[in-house]
Amino acid sequence: MPSDEFAASSRRTRDRHLLMRACTGRRASGQVGLGTLIGCLWILSALSPAIAEGRDGYRSTTFQLAPPIAPQHTLWGSGACMIGAPDTAPPGPGMLRVTEIAGTSDAIFGSGFECGGECSDGDIAPCYTGPPGTLDVGICRSGVETCVAGAFGWACEGEILPRQESCNGLDDDCDGLIDEDFTIVGQPCSDGIGACYAEGEYFCNASGLVCSAQAGEPVAETCRDGIDNDCDGETDEICGYPHHYLAANVTAAGTVTVLNHYGMPGESVSRLGPGRYRITSPGGTFGCDSRPLMIAADTSTLRPTSYTCSGSDYNVYLGSNNSGSLSDWAFSVVVPVKMTGSATAFTTSCPTTGPCSLGSPFQIAAINHVSTGTYEITSPQCATTQRPVFVQIRSGTPLGYAVTGSNWRNTGLCRVQIFNFEGALRDANFGVWLPPVEQTAWALVSSSGTLSASNHFDDPSALWDTYSPGTGVYVAEFPSWANPSAALVQARGSSSFISGNWFDNYPRNSVTPVRGSANVTYYSRSVSSDSLSVGAAQVIFIQ
Repeated sequence: MPSDEFAASSRRTRDRHLLMRACTGRRASGQVGLGTLIGCLWILSALSPAIAEGRDGYRSTTFQLAPPIAPQHTLWGSGACMIGAPDTAPPGPGMLRVTEIAGTSDAIFGSGFECGGECSDGDIAPCYTGPPGTLDVGICRSGVETCVAGAFGWACEGEILPRQESCNGLDDDCDGLIDEDFTIVGQPCSDGIGACYAEGEYFCNASGLVCSAQAGEPVAETCRDGIDNDCDGETDEICGYPHHYLAANVTAAGTVTVLNHYGMPGESVSRLGPGRYRITSPGGTFGCDSRPLMIAADTSTLRPTSYTCSGSDYNVYLGSNNSGSLSDWAFSVVVPVKMTGSATAFTTSCPTTGPCSLGSPFQIAAINHVSTGTYEITSPQCATTQRPVFVQIRSGTPLGYAVTGSNWRNTGLCRVQIFNFEGALRDANFGVWLPPVEQTAWALVSSSGTLSASNHFDDPSALWDTYSPGTGVYVAEFPSWANPSAALVQARGSSSFISGNWFDNYPRNSVTPVRGSANVTYYSRSVSSDSLSVGAAQVIFIQ
């Protein structure tokens, strides 16, 4: 029932009951003066010329107020009971005189008397003052009234009357319909986003309007599955930009198996000989003549790597344990994508000191040869120590290892040092990649295994975990990373200003990764002694 119609009906019923009680002028004997009753009927007639409803569903009747009001007969009755012949004397004590009105087949009588005459004080009886037809419909229930001064009808306690319909799964207005005023009930609804998305429909319960859909629980983001796993409205957001990469396994017999790849055809790698592989260019601007290649041998031993170009294709070389001789081994490669916040370049030749010649195109302002095996990179990206710098030697045979650092001695320059197999500085051409710090998953790890800096894309569920289980052995884990994909690690150097003097800590170590199912264990070894040695490093996951 609409709320305004319900309110009006309630007011009419209430007013009729109050006026009838006032007009009956109930006395202890239960009799009512005829003149008083007729006068009140005139008032009721003026107030409501329609059908007026009686007091309760147990004893009340319906009377019609249609002037002129002219008494026809006088009956004696009690409650809903009419007894005796018209115009006779009272048939018994406690009877209410009721006058039948012209134009109706029903009788008008005062409220609140049980059949059978007087009651004993303290007796109780059921009662209900709601509109006819609503008792025991929906929430509407009868109450009880107590006999006082030999009569019932003073108050109906505990009854439940119709009320305005609410969205609660109940028939509040007792019209036989539940929540009928809420047309949205049964309509489709949903909850959650991404992988947590669920569908349902609206319904009403004690809490009000409710959607039956229940969103799923978020989980850590899984890279490159096109699903918002952590249900934050973004897809693969903690995976970093998808740089072109390829991860390959090589058996002792020289069989190459591509485990995973992105941006490169799966058939793009071929074995040219022991420890020597050809990777076909992805095409466009991703060829060897315009982009450097980063290589990581999947091993716990000292294995130097290098690359050269064959037109736009890449030639990859994997050295044996701390030597320039070649041998087969599992590896992964990354071809950096040009994007805002990153920079790449590669040297083609360098003078004894001074600016090196760079291949074209390049995004680095300059690479200067400072001294044997030492180079400085000028680029805006080098202005902070909180960034990784990766270097790959360019040579037809492995020559040694590289250590890098950024904002060297607070100059805003990146620094590169290259060592031979004995740990002595040596010159070599190389490619360099300054990854975009806000769009790649990277970490800088101290020599003790603690996290120095990282990018987790401002996602609390994507925090890095790094530690050292033993001397020279480190573990780096990023929640979204999963093998097989590419992981690069490289030794990292730093500079400190103490008591007015600068001190450099560029360990002559090589770092190699072993990819696990969800992390990388990497090994830091002294180049000169080929033994595990503590050292800072940088890690980047590409997938």
